[in-house]
Amino acid sequence: MSQILVLILGVVLGAVGVWFFVKGKSAFGLTRQAEEKAGHLQKIKDFMQDKDKVTNKEIVDMLGVSDATAVRYFNELEKAGFLKQVGKTGHSVFYSKN
Repeated sequence: MSQILVLILGVVLGAVGVWFFVKGKSAFGLTRQAEEKAGHLQKIKDFMQDKDKVTNKEIVDMLGVSDATAVRYFNELEKAGFLKQVGKTGHSVFYSKN
């Protein structure tokens, strides 16, 4: 009888695990995408510890993300007051610590 309960409990826990995996949620309720984004933002901050400025291309190459994604990351860090954009558009734009 106890073996049947263990089997049922295992099936239920397995089903819950699969559901979280399919829905893209971790044990903490964050989506894998949000966790990846948070990790990328932290990598940018860590990268900036030893540098005065960073370019979009450096982040694209370092993280393997698209140009647009790198710009979104920079915009978010700029809103948070961590970075400031220097220049308006084009290849001359870079970001420095605020």
